[in-house]
Amino acid sequence: NQATGLACTEVQRLRAAGIPVLQGTEYGYRAIAHAARYSQWRASAPDSLASPSSLGELRQEMEHWHQRATRSAHDQPVTLTEYEAKQILARIGLPIPSERWVTCLEEALAAADEIGFPVVLKAQGPNLLHKSDLGAVRLGISDRQALIEAWQGMVETLAATPSLEVTGYLVQRQIPHGLELLLGCLRDSTFGMVVSVGLGGEFVEIWRDVVYRKAPVSPEEADRMLSELRGAALLAGHRRLAPRDRRAAAEAIARFSWFAVAAADLIEVAEVNPLIVLEEGRGAWAVDSLIVLRAPERRDG
Repeated sequence: NQATGLACTEVQRLRAAGIPVLQGTEYGYRAIAHAARYSQWRASAPDSLASPSSLGELRQEMEHWHQRATRSAHDQPVTLTEYEAKQILARIGLPIPSERWVTCLEEALAAADEIGFPVVLKAQGPNLLHKSDLGAVRLGISDRQALIEAWQGMVETLAATPSLEVTGYLVQRQIPHGLELLLGCLRDSTFGMVVSVGLGGEFVEIWRDVVYRKAPVSPEEADRMLSELRGAALLAGHRRLAPRDRRAAAEAIARFSWFAVAAADLIEVAEVNPLIVLEEGRGAWAVDSLIVLRAPERRDG
């Protein structure tokens, strides 16, 4: 570290010899801090990380999904339905609410009776990505009559937009109100698969409170990600909000990161939004999910 400036040729000569050159005390301290954080990360990932025993099976299943879904996709990415996406994530132990795929009102009523009220009704289809904005979600359905009315209202609403492709409906157990997180993964040209955690669920773009890590991460590293959120204090409880099940949230983040690594060359994007974190001991639930499969010719890109 040099307090005074160096000539460009001197800097190039030192760096060519593998010697990092930092100019100024502030930059030197920053470098030390980054090195310390990197050491902590190396202690928990990926060599010391025990992936789920089903990871190999998940990889095989993802390849099957990719081959089947992209067979007639005309070299375009394919968006799985929410139901299909959550079936995949359930294989790595991500908690999914009880739900049933239905195609008519009679099946929906039978599913709700089996699951138990209250339930949620969601339309499913390849271009129903923002279901709340499209009127494709009904929450807090308390009984059979409410379900009939919700079904009829949703069918009428969606019929007003002929371009929407509805392939079925999902009847899902209503998860109580909790702290909403968004889990996401993306491909970075330098670091490979990166997992992100954001506070706010559907409002994550407003709060802009997001933390990133190279995947996979351990539950311990996932917990550190939660600590770095500006709204981390909400996990400990605030006013009338009881402390959240932080351990379950960290476990869900870690499992999602394992999925990101296992399916790295098969997916374009994947997210869980929201992951609802309930009170301590009640878990964290993946209520909605999106998986976009990569086009066949882009798998190795």
